[in-house]
Amino acid sequence: MVWVRDQAVLVERSLEGAPWIFQGVFFDITERMQYERQIKDAEERYRTLVEQLPAIVYVEAVDPDDTTASRIVFVSPQVEEVLGYSA
Repeated sequence: MVWVRDQAVLVERSLEGAPWIFQGVFFDITERMQYERQIKDAEERYRTLVEQLPAIVYVEAVDPDDTTASRIVFVSPQVEEVLGYSA
């Protein structure tokens, strides 16, 4: 199977004004689609692993301009069982 992206523009209309001639190109995006699938699979494996660990896992984003400022981006569901807080 080959994945393609079709891109076209209307070049000319008929005398009645209906679309008549298009000019376009197909781009082979098979490799890109394969990479996107691999990324999605890796994310699913990571999420499954994190959600099955008997520990709280979290991801915190730190502001590079102000290292005292941060925000929590992700907290695993185990936080509710261990600490009583909802994720």
